Amino acid sequence: MRWRLIKLTVLLIFGLTALLLSGPLWMLKFGGLDLHTHWSRASMDSPGALEGERLDEDEVVIRVYAARAYGWRGAFADHCWIAVRNPGEAFFRLHEVIGWRHYRGMAVVSESVGTPNRSWFGNPARLLGEVRGQEAVALIPRLNEAIASYPAARHYRVWPGPNSNTFIAHVLRHLPELQTPLPATAIGKDFPTGLWLQPTPGGSGWQLTLWGLAGVSIGWNEGLRFQWLAMEFGLHPFRGEVYWPGLGAVSLFPEAQAKTP
Repeated sequence: MRWRLIKLTVLLIFGLTALLLSGPLWMLKFGGLDLHTHWSRASMDSPGALEGERLDEDEVVIRVYAARAYGWRGAFADHCWIAVRNPGEAFFRLHEVIGWRHYRGMAVVSESVGTPNRSWFGNPARLLGEVRGQEAVALIPRLNEAIASYPAARHYRVWPGPNSNTFIAHVLRHLPELQTPLPATAIGKDFPTGLWLQPTPGGSGWQLTLWGLAGVSIGWNEGLRFQWLAMEFGLHPFRGEVYWPGLGAVSLFPEAQAKTP
C-alpha cells in the first residue's frame, strides 16, 4: 500500500510538471519569440509614449513595467522594472536587477536614466500599474527606502530566485498603495526575502511559499494562485482570468474585456 502511494505521488508530480510545461512549450512554438538575434543586436528602443502613458510636463509618476525575458527564457518568464520621474526632474530613473552585474562582482540593483517603456532585448514592454501626482510624491521616499533595503543586493540566481522579479516584488510589498500584482510569468517574484509567509506583491493578500518553488497565494488583486517549481497557475473568478505558466493571464471573456473602456 505504501509503495502504491509513493508511485501515485511520483506520477502526480511528473504529470503536473508536464502539464504546466505545456504553456512555455506553446510559447516557444507559437509565441513569436526571437530566438536567433544575439543580445548585443536586440532592440532596446521605445515605441514612444502610448495614450495612457502621456504625462503633463512636470507630473511625478511611479510605474511598473514587464517584458518577456531575452531568448528562450521568454517562454517562461518576464523581466520587470520600476520607472520613476521624481519631482523637478524631466527624465525617468529606471530601477531593476541586472544579472550580469552579479557575475562581475557588483551589486545587482541598477539605477539608470532612460526611457521607461523601452523594449527588453526586442520584447515590448507592458505597463502593469502606476501612481501619479501627489500620491506618487508621497510614496517616493518609501520607494527609495524599499530599494535600499533589498536584502539580496549581492545575490542573483535566475531560478527560482532571487532575481529581477524578486527585487520588484520586494519593493511592491513595501508599497501596497501601488496595488500592482505581478504577472504569473514573473518567475522569482515568489522567492521569499524574509519569512515563508509574506504579503502578495499586489498589496491585497498573503502568500505561503517554500523557497519560491512551491506555494499558494490568495488576494483580491491576484486571485487564487499556486506555484510549482516556480511556475504559477490559478484563476481570478471575479475578473474572469486563468493564470498559466508561459501564457500568463488568459481571459475567459475576451470579447467583453475588449469592449470595456
